[in-house]
Amino acid sequence: MLRDVLFVLVLIGSAAGPAAAQMAPDVHLPRVDLGVTQLIYRYENASGQERWSPAGLAVSVTRNVTDRVGLGFQAARTARALSALAGPRLNSGFFYGSERDPIPGRFFLELLAGAAVRGVDGATRPAVQTGAGVDLLIAPSHGVSLRWELAYHTASGDPADRSNYRFMIGVLFGPRIPR
Repeated sequence: MLRDVLFVLVLIGSAAGPAAAQMAPDVHLPRVDLGVTQLIYRYENASGQERWSPAGLAVSVTRNVTDRVGLGFQAARTARALSALAGPRLNSGFFYGSERDPIPGRFFLELLAGAAVRGVDGATRPAVQTGAGVDLLIAPSHGVSLRWELAYHTASGDPADRSNYRFMIGVLFGPRIPR
């Protein structure tokens, strides 16, 4: 499981270098951006079978320290747990995929830590999430981006659902191209 996540992180990280050659200097990055995503996660049910559930929502706030580094905060709710996490987020900076591409995008990596509360027993446990994704600026002048993220979440000492993959797709509000 963890090997798959590391592969995705390396894959996205290796694409960020060539992207830096095609930077989009016209994108304004505000001090804070807000993301709201549908959380689709993998879990193991009582009989031991792996299942995917779209019953989740994540809200993230990033305090952009520079155009490449930010401090991310995320609150996520699934049918089975609630988590609150914070940590560093590294961005590639916005770039254009080619000379003809009208939509700038950026890659990001994050490492978040905090706490998770499982709904069944209500115990609070330490949690860690590592993730990678992309933001595509779909409404440039209005500051609306499409966010895709793949993450691996684990809660220490949780007897059930200790770790799971999370796929998040939603919107990001903040980065924009001034008119």
